Amino acid sequence: MQNLLTLTPNTREKLASATIKEKLHENESTTSTSLKQQHGKSLTVEQGCAERRLGFQEISHDTMMRFKTSLNLSNRQTLEAAKILRHGAQKNTVVEKNFKQALSNQGQALQSFFRSKKLTFSHQPDTSGEAAKVQEDCVLCTDIAALVAYLTEARNLCNTEEKLIIKSA
Repeated sequence: MQNLLTLTPNTREKLASATIKEKLHENESTTSTSLKQQHGKSLTVEQGCAERRLGFQEISHDTMMRFKTSLNLSNRQTLEAAKILRHGAQKNTVVEKNFKQALSNQGQALQSFFRSKKLTFSHQPDTSGEAAKVQEDCVLCTDIAALVAYLTEARNLCNTEEKLIIKSA
């Protein structure tokens, strides 16, 4: 070991890289190897770009949806937040793939609770004494109890102080 210390740093580097390369060729199926040290446990060396190994776990669709709900963001704002996260981390996999589609699907989640119907309304009689009839497109809730149950579960509303407001006409 003392003899190695007499070598120039450049030569020691070349010897080290040759040794690592030789060890990696012994185990062709892996990109890492363990090297014995003079003291302490073995040193694990990995081949490749360190930048790719550093990072964090993908942000799931569920986490992004909670982010959207808790900050009261629109779909556009939520997609922009995902874009900023991707740009900041300089990689496309920061947010789980197909997030835009998942966001679109979530927007359709309440569709089964509503239906559209044309209704006829009578306005107050005009000067001629006849009530004017007008047809309007209306959106009706088909099952309010199921809608309230769904929203309560989706928003994790377990606190009795939190309330859902349903406007009826």
